[in-house]
Amino acid sequence: MCIRDSFMYMPKDHPDRYHPYTKPPFLELLKEDHPYRIIGDSDSLPPLVSNAMGLYDLRAINVLLQRDYYLFFQNLISFSVPYTNSPNLLVAATSPFIDFVGVKYILSKAPLDFSRLDRSLDFHIQSLRWIRLFSSMKNHSVKGGANYGFFKIGEDERFSFFFPMRFKFRTKITISEPFLFLSFAYKGDSDRASFKVKVTLDNEMVELNLFGDKWQDFWFDVSKFLGKTIYITLQADEKSSGSIVVGNFGLTPGAEKERSIYNILFQIHKKETKYIGYRGYYEGIYIYENKNVMQRVFLAKDVEYLKGLDDLFYKFRNEDNPGQKAYVIKETPHDLRHIKASLKTINENVKERISIKKYAQREVLVDIESTGGILVLSDYYYPGWKVRVNGENREILQAFGVLRGVHIPEGRSMVLFYYEPISIYVGVFLLVITLIIWLFFIKEQRSKL
Repeated sequence: MCIRDSFMYMPKDHPDRYHPYTKPPFLELLKEDHPYRIIGDSDSLPPLVSNAMGLYDLRAINVLLQRDYYLFFQNLISFSVPYTNSPNLLVAATSPFIDFVGVKYILSKAPLDFSRLDRSLDFHIQSLRWIRLFSSMKNHSVKGGANYGFFKIGEDERFSFFFPMRFKFRTKITISEPFLFLSFAYKGDSDRASFKVKVTLDNEMVELNLFGDKWQDFWFDVSKFLGKTIYITLQADEKSSGSIVVGNFGLTPGAEKERSIYNILFQIHKKETKYIGYRGYYEGIYIYENKNVMQRVFLAKDVEYLKGLDDLFYKFRNEDNPGQKAYVIKETPHDLRHIKASLKTINENVKERISIKKYAQREVLVDIESTGGILVLSDYYYPGWKVRVNGENREILQAFGVLRGVHIPEGRSMVLFYYEPISIYVGVFLLVITLIIWLFFIKEQRSKL
């Protein structure tokens, strides 16, 4: 990528950063015996600062984990802008899925306005078009330069590219949705009557006559290219000053499908608003508590196997209480049928007790007495994590797409999650080989003397 293209994606500014070693006045409120998580907008809780304070920040998940895990939180926790760590806080705070990952506190520089939930959800669905575009993009080139940001006409604000009046943007992408959405506007010192933009999909070119005083939306049917990789080109050759604004550019299932998704999400998020309680205002920071948060380790009495994250999204969006089951991502669920069979024999008269005895970076020890089930730790499922139950190795389950789970029997159990990546063994093996070669070399050198 050239310097010009790097500049295109460079943020215009950064939020104010607090001194990482100055404890904020609300820190004591957030500290508890249980290791709950915290989320906040970019201005109130910058990632580096929160990490320096020792706070758990959910936004780090999209840089620590791989693509599938980022997609999970992109859709369920609701990140608003692709490839950033700034969630749409109102949407994230009212998502039922933060309950599963132990998010108890929400920090914001402005009060959470639940009356704007409908607009925030609509904005989030539109931003997913950019996420799909960037995920599908193989390469791109820009002639004329560009930058990005938000552009507002009336009450309609959109995430946008800003191109000069003479530009050419060309990208190679794999078509993953049946429609391509493009919205155009003009930014300049004065209202511009009209301008033209050429849009080329593969080898098919359309010239658009545009007006600068409003957003103009276009839904291009690209269903015939589904699964194929094509070139998309946007080009203009105007001679005046100003910028051509391209808003909410990206791949989409279509207006009707997006409206259906919006209706489902609105009902889900609206129900969660009653669980968000206001805790106070501390030197410019509003603090809210999620009263529906689940413990960092909890027990599910039933299990259902899903093939992938798409199935998981569907379950979460269409079930009233998804926490009753442990949804496990497993391509070959028949390998674990014995678990489902054992869950049917649960003794409901046994009292349950769960406590975290040790919580370290590479080890988590849980003491549990229960009727058995799927024990879920709301930490991230990641290659290298393993688990022992009462000293015996067990298969670690990919619960809820991103969390660690394990089947436990009835009675008391000590469950140890520990991190032991294969890279350790590879490193030891290479060290031993290197040592053998070195000793052999020394021996050969001495024999020549």
